[in-house]
Amino acid sequence: MTAAEDSRVAYTHTTNLADGENANVRTTTPNDASALLRIFSDEGNIKHDPSAAGLNTIPAFEKMIAAWTHLTNPLTRLNLVVVAEGQVVGLSGMGHIHTGDDGRRIGDAGVMINPDARRRGYACEALRLTIDYALRVLGLDEVTVGMREANGAMRGLMDAKFRAKPVRCESSESGSGFSYRFGRQEWLGER
Repeated sequence: MTAAEDSRVAYTHTTNLADGENANVRTTTPNDASALLRIFSDEGNIKHDPSAAGLNTIPAFEKMIAAWTHLTNPLTRLNLVVVAEGQVVGLSGMGHIHTGDDGRRIGDAGVMINPDARRRGYACEALRLTIDYALRVLGLDEVTVGMREANGAMRGLMDAKFRAKPVRCESSESGSGFSYRFGRQEWLGER
């Protein structure tokens, strides 16, 4: 990783939170467009994500990266790339951060990993980094990880590595699915 890339690392750790090989997450740059195109070109990554429709060109990703790097106050999203062994191998972050009716700040987290980088612990580590950063550093009250019912790989990751209880949910956009919730108090108390 170059010095310029190193200065953009949003969060990394060497604690026992990591299950797999060392990975970190960082903010996106225009140079990440081709790596993101590879990630979103994999049918396995996008078949359960309706937001990926139309993202199939470098200019589309350059436009998306420009939107991702435009920060708001309060923060409404945090999109990160997952870097392992000096290469972008995935995408993580919170595609939506909002204030609930009760005034609590909530982030909706997720992760996508390239097929050739799967089964190495990167998805788990990136998601833990994202959740931890959201709750510990950004001070969000809760992070949710939602998925369609058909997304067995993500459900397996959540059940095996996070040992959280899923809540069944219905959405007019994506049909039935599951949501896992991580509160700040519980997360910081456990970690």
